[in-house]
Amino acid sequence: MNESNKKRIFRTTNTLALILSVSVAVLLPLGYFVLSYQYQSAVLETEAEAGAYFVSQLINANPEFWRYSQHRLEETLSHHLSKKYGESRQIVDLDDKVIASITVPLQLPVMVRSHDLFDSGAAVARIEVISSIKPLLNSTVMFGAIGIFLGSVGFVCFRIFPLRALSDTLKLLYESEEKFRAITTTAVDGIIVMDSKGMITYWNPAAERLFGHSKQEALGQELHMFLAPQKYYGTYKHGFDNFVKAGQGAVIGKTIELTALKKGGIEFPIEVSTSAIMIKDEWHAVGLIHDITDRKSAEKDLAEMYVAKRDEAEISTSLLQFVEALSANLEEKDLIRNMLDLAPGYLKFNRISLFIQDDEAESFAFAGAYGLSHAEKELAAAKAIRPGDFPAVDILMKGECVIIDKAVECDLVSADIIESFNMNSALLVPISFRGKTSGIICGIYTSGQPIEQKDRALLKGLADGLGIALQNSRLYKESNDRLAELTNKVETIKAMGQLDREILSTIDRSEILKSAAVLTSRLIPCDRVAVLLRNGSTYSVVTEWGAGRFMEVKYDISRSHFNIIESRQASLSIPDLSKDNVDCTYHKDQRSIGIKSSFVVPLINKGEVMGTLDIGSLEYGKLTSSHLSTAEKIAAQITVALENARLYEDLEHLLVNTITSLAHTIDAKSPWTKGHSERVTGFAVEIAKEMGLKEKDINHIKLCGILHDIGKIGTYDVVLDKPGKLTDEEFALVKKHPEKGAEILAPIKQLKDIVPGILYHHERYDGKGYPFGIKGDDIPLCASILSVADSFDSMTADRPYRKSPGIEYAIAELKRCSGSQFNPRIVEVFLSVLKKLHKPVEAQV
Repeated sequence: MNESNKKRIFRTTNTLALILSVSVAVLLPLGYFVLSYQYQSAVLETEAEAGAYFVSQLINANPEFWRYSQHRLEETLSHHLSKKYGESRQIVDLDDKVIASITVPLQLPVMVRSHDLFDSGAAVARIEVISSIKPLLNSTVMFGAIGIFLGSVGFVCFRIFPLRALSDTLKLLYESEEKFRAITTTAVDGIIVMDSKGMITYWNPAAERLFGHSKQEALGQELHMFLAPQKYYGTYKHGFDNFVKAGQGAVIGKTIELTALKKGGIEFPIEVSTSAIMIKDEWHAVGLIHDITDRKSAEKDLAEMYVAKRDEAEISTSLLQFVEALSANLEEKDLIRNMLDLAPGYLKFNRISLFIQDDEAESFAFAGAYGLSHAEKELAAAKAIRPGDFPAVDILMKGECVIIDKAVECDLVSADIIESFNMNSALLVPISFRGKTSGIICGIYTSGQPIEQKDRALLKGLADGLGIALQNSRLYKESNDRLAELTNKVETIKAMGQLDREILSTIDRSEILKSAAVLTSRLIPCDRVAVLLRNGSTYSVVTEWGAGRFMEVKYDISRSHFNIIESRQASLSIPDLSKDNVDCTYHKDQRSIGIKSSFVVPLINKGEVMGTLDIGSLEYGKLTSSHLSTAEKIAAQITVALENARLYEDLEHLLVNTITSLAHTIDAKSPWTKGHSERVTGFAVEIAKEMGLKEKDINHIKLCGILHDIGKIGTYDVVLDKPGKLTDEEFALVKKHPEKGAEILAPIKQLKDIVPGILYHHERYDGKGYPFGIKGDDIPLCASILSVADSFDSMTADRPYRKSPGIEYAIAELKRCSGSQFNPRIVEVFLSVLKKLHKPVEAQV
């Protein structure tokens, strides 16, 4: 071995050693980091998904208030915390606001994995699991050090043993030469070597078997003349000249198929792989020859099989498209239309007609077609095909197909059908499900060609799919009908429950009746709902929904449906108002807006009709007996609700009258405070109305005004009537009256909502009031309103220690103390009220 080769081997060995060493040093820590990171990420994602599952259960159990169950959420987050990675968990809403969290100190950097939380299919928040990857990085650094160590050791080892490796390589080279001889001798394929003159120089035993020539017969022969058919000589000659000059040619470096000659001149197909090698400055060619006679035979069989399978695949694909089209819609008309739109793209029939069984008429009715003219479709629609009309129908009823190759010679179908549909050849296939024929599909060729096998298979498959689809459509319709019936019953139960809740949640008669009208419209398919109450000898509409506006109209009981209802005390159904003989003004008005049918249901309380529930429809026959039953149930609940409202109103009037009497008693303790509570109440109510508060809140303020000084019951009259300035002890006694008032009223359940107004009505906006010194918006609105009204009345009334300073002074004080003693918004509203109540002081205001 020369010195140049030694240096080349040395450089190559060093480079290879360096590459392998660096690979070990880099891939070991890198692989550890990637695998560990993926594992940790998978763990966090699994925990996030598991946590989301448990939190979602909590959301589904309590969809309205789950956000406020922080303790439950944090308890759920704490389940299965990973001790290995040190995790923090939190739940954040869609605005990234933290709802609940379990946090522990984490070292940066961190890994975050999250999972959405759903409420009724909509994402409402997400759970986040956070873990530090600092331990992973530390472990990676350790593996990096190990990798560097192993790489260094590997580099030294590769440097120590290069000569041994080269010796082994030379040994392998000699061994490979012996193996080459053994392989070429035992090879299944023929191996031939040709020199630069075109002569055969090597011929292995496999070549002897392929061509039938022995080695002695082949060696020294010109390859092309010896093995190739004469028709290829010219081509081989041209290619051989290029090969001799440059070692290149059309077949060099390629595998091609050729025809060769066996001994005796027999041609057979071969596959040749040719390569060029330089031996002693001359180009030689090495050819690997494989007999492909069996393969060619198999390819021919495979090609024929491919054509058959391709046709089968096309049929399967087409049938799949049919199935998808039939599955796209469960409505019978839509799936038939989908089938007829799709079929022309796959079937070669010029026309297709479809007939579906009509169970009531016991015949097959035309359902659709393609390829027919409008007149032909009308003719087909006019025909009803019945069993026994012609022999083909009886065959189809048995579930068998009917093939008509020459319609003019066929007696299975009537001549008028053949003529009407220009039928030359046709295929009739039954549409069936579980052995029962439910339709017929007819494919027609207008030309005289026979039915193709592909069309026959496709139409049969289409009929089978259509049979299943039609059955599914009928089941779907039945299910929808039953679902609609069940839904209506569920909605009725829900609405009744909601009406019960309305009765229990409010005593406002107008609100109850409005809710009842709306719920009635949801349960009963109607266009108008009205509640009419009796007032003396007339009925008037107090609530209405839908068509018409008759709130201001009164209807006389005599000669009307109301009179009939009162005498019978039973519901009245009027299916056609135009044919009704009763001279009822109310229903005349209903007919004027298009109402055609009506229910009139009495509201009966203690044996007396107090009103009616009237339900109207703009269509005939839309209101049924089941709807009347529902209306009667609603009417019964309305009656209970109205009676409850009346009883509550009576109780409320009694309460207000009692409270007013109590307030008069308080004011009577001193001649200086007489009428004070009534005036304060009047001012407070006007302020509340000006601010647009609800009726319920105004009523609370009214009670607050009447009772705001009830705590003065415990204050000595001598203090209240003292003409001079109160001492600190006396003023401290007076300052206790808000707390005493709240203490007196606290046991009364009906007055619990007004206690805050009484307790805080002497608090100041700047926090310097009593008894607790709260300030700003922390003071209840009712108390802030009373503070302004109470102070104004006190400043405009005489007291034992002074004369009234007058309205002008009181207005000036309100303005001065706005924002300090009083809520500035309420002062502004009260000044506006004073403009309306006291026209002469408008200028001062």
